[in-house]
Amino acid sequence: MPIEGGDMNQSDFQTLTQLREKRIAIQKEINQSLQRQIRILEHLKTVREFSHSIDLL
Repeated sequence: MPIEGGDMNQSDFQTLTQLREKRIAIQKEINQSLQRQIRILEHLKTVREFSHSIDLL
């Protein structure tokens, strides 16, 4: 079944839709990973500052 205004058929459209859904899922995973990395870096910064404050005592 052709899609109006182009040479794409229903199968092409379904494939593009599936690829888009996979891309969105991957972007969500990347975002979650980056958020975890940010939390870890903030924790390490806090630990470093605490360690530094102990060294000053």
